Amino acid sequence: MTSALGERGRNPKLDALWARASTDGALPPDDERALAEAAADDARLREDLLDDERVAGALRALGRGTRDAEAFSRRFFERVAAERDSTGFVSRVEGRLAVEAIARERRRHEPHGRWLPRLLVWLTLPALGAAAALLVVDARREPGPENAPDGRGPTVSGEAQRVGIAPMRVFGADARIEWITGTVHLLADARQMPALTGMRIGAEQGLTTIDRDASATVVFADRTRMVLGGDSVIGQVSEAAGKSVFLASGILTADVTPQPADRPMVISTPHGEVTVLGTRFSLRVSDRATRLDVEHGRVRFVRHRDGARIDVGAGQYALSGLAQDFAAITRPQHGTAVLVVGSLRLPPTDALVKARLERLGFGVRVQGGGPLVEDLRSSSVVLISSTVSSLDVNTHYRELPVPIVSWESWLFDDLGMTGQSEDEDFGSFKSNGEVVIHDPTHRLAAGLAGTVGVLSGPGTMSFGIPGPGALWIATVPGLPTRAVAFAYEAGKPMPGLPAAPARRAALHLWDDSGPSMTEAGWALFDALVLWATEKS
Repeated sequence: MTSALGERGRNPKLDALWARASTDGALPPDDERALAEAAADDARLREDLLDDERVAGALRALGRGTRDAEAFSRRFFERVAAERDSTGFVSRVEGRLAVEAIARERRRHEPHGRWLPRLLVWLTLPALGAAAALLVVDARREPGPENAPDGRGPTVSGEAQRVGIAPMRVFGADARIEWITGTVHLLADARQMPALTGMRIGAEQGLTTIDRDASATVVFADRTRMVLGGDSVIGQVSEAAGKSVFLASGILTADVTPQPADRPMVISTPHGEVTVLGTRFSLRVSDRATRLDVEHGRVRFVRHRDGARIDVGAGQYALSGLAQDFAAITRPQHGTAVLVVGSLRLPPTDALVKARLERLGFGVRVQGGGPLVEDLRSSSVVLISSTVSSLDVNTHYRELPVPIVSWESWLFDDLGMTGQSEDEDFGSFKSNGEVVIHDPTHRLAAGLAGTVGVLSGPGTMSFGIPGPGALWIATVPGLPTRAVAFAYEAGKPMPGLPAAPARRAALHLWDDSGPSMTEAGWALFDALVLWATEKS
């Protein structure tokens, strides 16, 4: 195979440089400069390089590089089938694989000074012209007074000026993209372009997450943070008269730093508008309604249809739409449960878990995987679904001093709850739906005894082999050394940590097992969650 670059007669040296940048993630400064200068002078080369990186991003979004090769294959062929004419996508993937092959043959061990996203900034600037200059700043420099000599926003980097981009400034919003999962695009001047971590969002611009598994975290200079869920669109981001955002569709969760009384943050939707001085809340916009859920503080909610106003406080929610009563409704409170999922558009099992938690009296906040968010420390319990990518969560929650209940078995080792051998210390298996209660006298057994059906039929379950400090609750029939439900008291030793930072528990649930859960299965779930959240 010939790479997408090589088949057009490109310089083999440039082809090799891009191959190394794509696979190693970095280049020595001189090589990085050479590649950037070549791209600045050649529009076709520039488009080839950006197209190659878009393919790499698409493959990452489909799950390439994760442990679940079967899931990646399934998503890849679904993508090909959905495109009807797959030749364009497939040929670009072949080119991507060829680039990686070149890198493996020519890789040298040299010190690397900078990261691939910085090189992409160099490539993007000539392609987008003045519009890109509004967005891109030197990735090495944090926002601060030295980047804003006139107080109106950062200038473009010296490298941008060197390749011929006129110095321009970002006016209006002082927000940047802190974290991206999946495919996210920046919306600017009626166009969309790939968004990059560290990229700034200029005045009246926006973001869109392309599929249900994508997300983007946007941070303002005062540390106000917004998380955009999958299949969501925000626009008109501005700070002209206080922070303002338009949420056209999807899910947005915001943690707002206290704002000046005369400059509140305002978020508008097709159905209403919320005014915030400082709080944590989430908005969910569908075709028919907007739902506001407030975790802390108080939010003013105005309905567009008739101008009606209500104040929604902590632990309350309200709906604005055509058929809903417009009132602040108090949620049952048993603390806040954070449900960490793979998609904010909840699949059936995650939706059932959320409903079960609400039935138990928890206020539920749903979020995707990623780095540890500090406000998790104020929650009552964190539940980690098997729908998350273990690579996204990794060891971020390992030492979190908050109870955790997980049924993502590929995180048991990252949490320190089992050893590290996949399919031996942890994994999943095809089950007939039954488990064996290990100690029926323990209250975590929920009054169950013997062999119990926790699923109404065959299905997948997670398992782990916990350490000697664990509470064994249920095991695999015929395999008493494999636990499908187990727990650790805070302070007890675990295979991966000398002491559990807080209570930890594991459960048999799996991606699609929720609809087939029996009352016995839900009883085990209830017992584990309520035990995890009680004062030890």
